[in-house]
Amino acid sequence: MENTIIVEKVIGHYRAGDSKERHLDLVLMTHDELEKTHQKVTTLEGRHLGISLDENEKLYDGAILWQDEQMTIVISLEEEDVLEVRPFGNEEWAKVAFNIGNMHHAYPGLM
Repeated sequence: MENTIIVEKVIGHYRAGDSKERHLDLVLMTHDELEKTHQKVTTLEGRHLGISLDENEKLYDGAILWQDEQMTIVISLEEEDVLEVRPFGNEEWAKVAFNIGNMHHAYPGLM
């Protein structure tokens, strides 16, 4: 049976070069996945983690999920497509703001 690392809190913020003596393993996550406080993830090297955070704690790019003398496991934000909107004038800005503000995020399986 595989060992699963249980993560109950973020233990720090990784900055490039912080773990010179430790091996770095990444968990790639999308923006939407960062919002989930309870989930199972797999690192790029195949390690399994179960994340179960308090409601007040949030995941973020660079969050250290686990660390020992040899290794650090860190969240890395996955690249995603971005839509750029450039309205002309106040009326178009108002329409864009109104329509974006009224959009509801549709999650698969709820429709």
